[in-house]
Amino acid sequence: MKYYNLSADQEYGPALIKLADYCDSDEVKDYKKACDYYKKAADQGYAEAQCDLGFHYKYGDGVDIDLSIAIHYYQLAAEQNDCRALCNLAVCYEEGAGVTQSSKEAFKYFKKAADLGFARGQFRVARCYSLGLGVKESFEKAIEYFELALGQDYKTEEILEKIQECKNAQRTGEKSINKLNKSSKVILRLQGVSTN
Repeated sequence: MKYYNLSADQEYGPALIKLADYCDSDEVKDYKKACDYYKKAADQGYAEAQCDLGFHYKYGDGVDIDLSIAIHYYQLAAEQNDCRALCNLAVCYEEGAGVTQSSKEAFKYFKKAADLGFARGQFRVARCYSLGLGVKESFEKAIEYFELALGQDYKTEEILEKIQECKNAQRTGEKSINKLNKSSKVILRLQGVSTN
């Protein structure tokens, strides 16, 4: 820790991030200090720090909740292809948190993370395809992306269930697909997520 502190005193970005992560850990939970370190590294252009700082502004850990600042930092990191930031920004579009709700924009950011090989992005793209969120419904593509995420041991049990649901919907035909899609969209609307 001594060397990280010395490096952080010199404003060395990777050391600032390590100290921020340490302060952000469950054992320390000094979120304000973590945000101070993340901010210094974020201002130097480190995408990881920008993403983490955006997260803190979205949820109010160590700083006041400010969705516009959260979006700003997510966008900076997303421009550098930080996959976590791409997915976090997509969730903001999905929820309408700090931005105008748009399933199409959410899909765009999830897809970019998926194309970069990020399992969480692949899972969310598969979900979008299976429910027709921001993209034309396609159980075939949903299965393809679920399997990509599954190949990385991401949410294995849940993905296996989703793949089976998609295969069942494909087998039973159009009416079942529409019924599954409508019930899923009703659940999403109840959760406050628009399906447009």
